[in-house]
Amino acid sequence: MVALDAYNQGNPFGGGHDAENAIWQDGATIIETAQDEFLGFLNKFKTRSFKTDDLGRPA
Repeated sequence: MVALDAYNQGNPFGGGHDAENAIWQDGATIIETAQDEFLGFLNKFKTRSFKTDDLGRPA
């Protein structure tokens, strides 16, 4: 099983995706192996901020 989740928070204002900012939208790819293990890959785009406000906008 592979689960994908979009990362839509911390997009800079005026960058074309700032309207998508919201909370609870951290990005990750999670894979369940045949051995019932879970592997995860978390990433963020360089333009996105690690620090956000309560609405997911850059702080």
